Amino acid sequence: LLLFIVQPFLYRRGLMKWHRSIGKISFLLVPLIVAGGLNMVHSMMIAKASYPPQVPYQLAFIDFFTLAIFILFFALAMVHRKNVQLHARYMVCTALGPLIPALTRLLFLIPGIDSFNKSLNTSYVLIELVLLFLLLDDKRSGKIRSPYIIALMLFITQHGMMNFAKEWEWWRIAMDSFSSL
Repeated sequence: LLLFIVQPFLYRRGLMKWHRSIGKISFLLVPLIVAGGLNMVHSMMIAKASYPPQVPYQLAFIDFFTLAIFILFFALAMVHRKNVQLHARYMVCTALGPLIPALTRLLFLIPGIDSFNKSLNTSYVLIELVLLFLLLDDKRSGKIRSPYIIALMLFITQHGMMNFAKEWEWWRIAMDSFSSL
C-alpha cells in the first residue's frame, strides 16, 4: 500500500529515477502477495469444517480469481510502463480486488447489511461503481482507455460467478485436491 502512495508522489515530483528504483520492489512484493494469497486459500480449505457449509469454496473462487486479475493487471502495468496513462490505470486496477474483503467487513457497520452475502455483493457493486466513475472521468478528459473497461468486465464476471462457484462440483473437487497438497 505504501508503494501506491509513494509512486504517484515521486512521479508528480519528477523523480523518475526514484520512481523506477522503488518500483522494482514490486517485483519482490508481487510474488510474495500471490504466495501469501495461495497459502491463505490453502489454510482456509484445510480448515473448511470451521466455516459455514460451502463458503470456503466460494471464498476460494474469489481469492483465485482476484489473484489472477491482480497478476494480469500488474503484468499489463509493466508491459505498458512507458505509457504513463495505461501504466497508472493498470496499477490502480491491481488495488481494487484486495479492497473487496475490507469493504465487505466495513459494510457490516451499515444498518440493513446484515448478512455476508449482502455485504459481499454490495462490495462488488461499489467496486463496479468506482470503475464506472473512473470511466466517466476518462470520457470527460477526452479519451476512454482500456484498463478500466477490462477491469469492469472482469469484476462483473467475478461478481456474477462467485455466487455460483460453491455449487460447482468440479470446483469443489479442485479445491479439495488443492487442500491436500
